Amino acid sequence: MPSIASSLFWIALIAAIAPIVAGLIPRRLVPEVVLLLLAGAVVGPFALNIAADSEAIGILRELGLGMLFLLAGYEIDRQELSGRGGRRALYTWLFCLALAFTVV
Repeated sequence: MPSIASSLFWIALIAAIAPIVAGLIPRRLVPEVVLLLLAGAVVGPFALNIAADSEAIGILRELGLGMLFLLAGYEIDRQELSGRGGRRALYTWLFCLALAFTVV
């Protein structure tokens, strides 16, 4: 099992590299949030297992999840929500909600 220090190193490295990689992708096709989630999944205990799952990392994980929701909010284009894409998103969300209620 990796140590907490090595886990913090990998987490900090991902947090530093993700914005750089997101900036290199033309037309910002992949948001920074997606890169953070993918990299976190790769170094986590279910893939490469180079970041430990301990209590200290758990607190950092919860804080990071809150920050990811904030970052995702910055990716939203308000004009897109009021147009055709927003209506399609609303219909998709309502369909998924009805599907969830049906399954449950």
